[in-house]
Amino acid sequence: ARAFNEVIQILSVRPNLFSSFNPLIVLYFRLFYNGVPVGFILESKKYIKFVDWIHPHFLIPRADMLNKKLYKFAEHRKLKILTWTVNNNSAINWCLDNNILGIMTDLRYKD
Repeated sequence: ARAFNEVIQILSVRPNLFSSFNPLIVLYFRLFYNGVPVGFILESKKYIKFVDWIHPHFLIPRADMLNKKLYKFAEHRKLKILTWTVNNNSAINWCLDNNILGIMTDLRYKD
């Protein structure tokens, strides 16, 4: 947390987002770094239960977890969705069609 605070000070001119797989760390940043948007990274659906008590700004599920039910869950809680490991064009297009705010991929950009 202290190291991230130093990064925030250095990069204060650029948008920041702190995210973690650990709900306790997400909660810590949500409480003590109020100005920093916080994302909860989901690697399993069993951790979704933590969302209602840590109140992240962003939900960041694995791409294979995305579906209409999870989308409605996030929409009901006014959470923006980012996702990770989107590695094919059809999945990227699904994300674009369903207003997923951002994706992380292993693909390299080609000109």
